Amino acid sequence: MKGTDKNTWASGMRPWTGRFGPVLLVLLLLIVPVTAQAAQAAALHRAVKAGNLDGLARVLAAGVDVNTRDSRGWTALMYAVDKGYLLLVEPLLAAQADPNVRRPDGSTALFIAAVRGQSEIIAMLMKAGADPTIKGMKAKTATEVARMRYGDTQTALKQGEPPAVIALLAGKTWAEGADLARELRERQPGRTFRDCEQCPEMVVVPAGNYMMGSPDGEKSRVNDEGPVHEVTIAAPLAVGKYEVTFAEWDACVAAGGCTHQPRDVGWGRGKRPVIDVSWDDAQEYVQWLSREVGKPYRLLSEAEWEYVARAGTTTPFHTGETISPAQANYNGNYTYGSGRKGAYKEKTVPVGSYAANGFGVYDVHGNVEEWVADCWHDSYRGAPSDGSAWESGECSRRVVRGGSWNYDPENLRSAGRLRYGAGYRFDDIGFRLARTLTP
Repeated sequence: MKGTDKNTWASGMRPWTGRFGPVLLVLLLLIVPVTAQAAQAAALHRAVKAGNLDGLARVLAAGVDVNTRDSRGWTALMYAVDKGYLLLVEPLLAAQADPNVRRPDGSTALFIAAVRGQSEIIAMLMKAGADPTIKGMKAKTATEVARMRYGDTQTALKQGEPPAVIALLAGKTWAEGADLARELRERQPGRTFRDCEQCPEMVVVPAGNYMMGSPDGEKSRVNDEGPVHEVTIAAPLAVGKYEVTFAEWDACVAAGGCTHQPRDVGWGRGKRPVIDVSWDDAQEYVQWLSREVGKPYRLLSEAEWEYVARAGTTTPFHTGETISPAQANYNGNYTYGSGRKGAYKEKTVPVGSYAANGFGVYDVHGNVEEWVADCWHDSYRGAPSDGSAWESGECSRRVVRGGSWNYDPENLRSAGRLRYGAGYRFDDIGFRLARTLTP
């Protein structure tokens, strides 16, 4: 036969192409899209491996499946992260690249970014819903790898890492990262802040342990300074950088929060520490300030006060084995140990007139004695070991710490303590604030 005519078709003798034409058409309809998709996927991977942003944009515009794997089992997102192509990660995620797809070894894009220490990419992946708990190489999670790279959350904060990295280190989600970072920054030791314009300036002191009280061999020691016992300050604490000043107290009076108007005995007000205030008056002030700013202000406990005053030292003063009138305001006619005599100013001086201690807190020795929260006990037998205030005992009498402008230096020691009636007012007693920080 030289051809096919209508008789052949009529007799049912169809050629091969004619008989299987419909099947071929279906196969072509299936194969052509698959081939096109494969070509697009290959183009996607080539563009990403080459760091070609324009090429990536063209492929994405064609509607390619961004989660297609290549022969290694990698997605385009994995390559972009592995090579650190920050500008390619964002469009891939916008095109619905799945950050939780795993390589053959189990690693996700977030795991890779944690290994590489790619903070900005970590932030993008966390925001896109990357799961930090998925185990990758050596059965480690992205959180575990990040801790090896960045250290703990406090270290990462000091290095200025973004909230997403903080969240990753803490095993939190991206949504929790901003709140977590804010809370941790608030608790960063050495940070200073004011909660309002008229609020006292505060400084954050670190958590820690110390031995409270004076050892038997310390010069001028008295029995109520013992027994020496360990105290744990479990969390960072905000403490008044200075003693509360007249200016700060007068703001409370002007606002109607404080009823007592203390005298300054002619020395001046402003930045001088407030005097002529009782423990009860101090409570009125902290209650007013707490209401004003919605934060839990209070007096320090006695254990917190000594911890802050020592600032990591074990000597009688944070200045060492002795102290001089060049380091604090007290009666310079008297000495302690090998210390020298000096000027006796016979009054208070503006807060911050002398150098701060190791925690950045001023005037813990001298200037004015400071009310603390505790009821009086004549020893530390049974005292709290967690830094809390001792709220039982002789509560009509309260503890004061730090010595004052008219005291001998022995009374300024970190372990030195006295007590007065809660309603007692005089020209050598003031107070300092504390504020509990967000847990």
